[in-house]
Amino acid sequence: MKELLKELKALADPTRLRIIMALRNEEVCVCHITEMMGLSISTISKHLSILYDAGIVERKKTSRWIFYKLHEKKLETDKNITFDVIEKLKNEPLFAKDKSFLKNLLTQNIDSICLKG
Repeated sequence: MKELLKELKALADPTRLRIIMALRNEEVCVCHITEMMGLSISTISKHLSILYDAGIVERKKTSRWIFYKLHEKKLETDKNITFDVIEKLKNEPLFAKDKSFLKNLLTQNIDSICLKG
C-alpha cells in the first residue's frame, strides 16, 4: 500500500503531470523540461525526484546531462494507474502545446539549451 500511496501522491500535482506527459514518448534531459515549463532547475529536479521515488520515471546520466523517461516496466500493463492517467490526459490542449514546444527544443543542440545562463 505504501508504494501505491507514493504513486498517487506523485500523480496529484499539475507540474508532475506535465512532466509525465512530456516524457510519454521521449527520453528528455532535465534542462529541456526546465525550458519547456519555464521553472527553475531546482523546482524541476524536486518534481523529478518525487516521480523517481514513486517509480514512475527512470533516469540515466549521459556525460554531464541527466535524462529521464517513463519507467518502462511500470507502463507495460494497461492496469497501471500512471498508464490510466496518461490515457485520460493525452488529448488535453496544454499537453499538446508542451509536446510541440519540446519537439522544437529537441531539434536544437543540447548545449545551447543546457548551458544557458
